[in-house]
Amino acid sequence: MKLSKFLFIALAMSFLFVRCEKNTPQEEAQVVTIDTDNDLLDEYELPVFPSEVLHVIHREYVIMNPNLVTKSDLILDTGYVKHVESRLITMFPNDAFVGLIAYSDSVMADILASAPTYIDTLEFVESDTIPSFGMEAKILALDSTESIAWNEFETLAQGFNLGTPATLEDILDASTSAKTSGVLGWMVAHPVIVTGGAATIWMSFRIWQSGWRARNQSTGFYPNMSSGDTKRDACRHIIWQMLTRRYCGKATAWIVGWGKEEIGSSNTCAAKNMDYHNNLIGRSTKYSDFRDWWGTHAWEWRTWCTNVHSYIENANSPIFVDGDWTSWNSTTFTLSVIKDCDDIEDDRKNNFNKKKYIYLKP
Repeated sequence: MKLSKFLFIALAMSFLFVRCEKNTPQEEAQVVTIDTDNDLLDEYELPVFPSEVLHVIHREYVIMNPNLVTKSDLILDTGYVKHVESRLITMFPNDAFVGLIAYSDSVMADILASAPTYIDTLEFVESDTIPSFGMEAKILALDSTESIAWNEFETLAQGFNLGTPATLEDILDASTSAKTSGVLGWMVAHPVIVTGGAATIWMSFRIWQSGWRARNQSTGFYPNMSSGDTKRDACRHIIWQMLTRRYCGKATAWIVGWGKEEIGSSNTCAAKNMDYHNNLIGRSTKYSDFRDWWGTHAWEWRTWCTNVHSYIENANSPIFVDGDWTSWNSTTFTLSVIKDCDDIEDDRKNNFNKKKYIYLKP
């Protein structure tokens, strides 16, 4: 792949990064970005991997190369690409390959070129500095438990330079790894991303963090409700996409949302379309209401999550598709899809109000 195409995808994604400072809509910079209300990604095959794995791999290289300061340095560093691909091949031999990032970047460049464009607004364009713990702690307003998560990942990343590289099992199940303290044994949030070059990989912690918060917040709001295809599930997807857009940009949230459904092969067509619909609400159609520029500061993410919960509880908001897409049996607690998948997709795209969330189970 030519360097120019690599820079194209990196710079295109960079337009969507945000800084964690209070701002008002009038102060936002206008930029051209892609219309994320489409299914272009379904037409392509792109590799996806757990975001926490990509974060650890990314930090391995940064720790070994302390003279690298900016994301631009990473983009131009061929050793970084080789390291990421080599580590992914070790962990995912059936999915990763040499030239993986070049392939992903090329496909994403085609997608961005094909997608409709419009004028969007962002709060701030972020600096080019590779994020450190201090930067992310400020940008994400990390609490003490979330700071532990960064440090556990950092311990795993430091092992590579010491000759004890983290395995896939070390990263995905820290509770059983002898390389960590084990205090995060309950850490099982695995949102995934497309490996679209350095401009995507460095955001992996933010993507993981958004998914982590979404799961915890939705569980707190609905502790006695099933997590699958219910209002709690809708709440989780909306919070996840809202936070991912806040910290990574709308296009990245779109790509991540697609990746999550891509690996969720056990999902029925109804569940997948429910998630696609609710993802759009979180990152786009209701995002400004949840983010509430006028009423909140840039670190008040819990308030934004509460805004999502209030929206979920609004009787005028939901679309319950029982009897249309699906049939819910309250006696056996089973769900059957009763509508053709093409018709379900058509409903989502053309017939359903994009400001009302969807759920399948009561």
